[in-house]
Amino acid sequence: MRYLRSVVDYIDTLEAGETFRRLFSTGLKISGVLILSATVLLGIVILIWVGEKFPPAMAAAIIVTAIIVHYGIAAIMLFWNRANKISELGEESHLTFAPIMSVTCRLTGENSCLFFITLGFSLFIFLCFAPILLKSTLREITYSEIPNDVNIYLIGIGIVIFFFCILTGIFLLVFFYIIAEYAGLIGDIATNIKSIETILSSAETTPELHEENPSEEG
Repeated sequence: MRYLRSVVDYIDTLEAGETFRRLFSTGLKISGVLILSATVLLGIVILIWVGEKFPPAMAAAIIVTAIIVHYGIAAIMLFWNRANKISELGEESHLTFAPIMSVTCRLTGENSCLFFITLGFSLFIFLCFAPILLKSTLREITYSEIPNDVNIYLIGIGIVIFFFCILTGIFLLVFFYIIAEYAGLIGDIATNIKSIETILSSAETTPELHEENPSEEG
């Protein structure tokens, strides 16, 4: 029973907000570390795979790996920054979940935008070097050559994909920022209502104090 009581007490601390903010902030930092670790691991896998299968395209693998690792570094900076923002919310607002939702939505939009830009750039580099990969593969299978026009088409497709990913990232950034604004608006409304209630309760108690301490003049 004591164990169950401790669980109930811990849930009460979550409702208070401070413990939940601390846990959520720690979770964001851990997520940032995991993303960075995953990008580094993915970059190593790409280098090893291309180095073994398609050595002529090693330059493309290095560029893509650098892009992916840069995404991981930027992502952990974003997650760390937003985690610190959530840790500071206790000093700014009496609410718990609405401010956290606002910060999380902003982080989601920023990370989505960064992810799609990274994806678009990586696919563009891949398509630019795709003729080298295709030539290596086709020579082993059919000993055929790829027409030069294919290179231009692949680069054009890469450019289209790159700009499409940029527009998608910007759209998601704006979309999640709008949701964050609404979440912040809800928090502001709740804060203002609480302030009004505090002012009204103070105004109601003030006349009572005057009646209990009447003026001695006259």
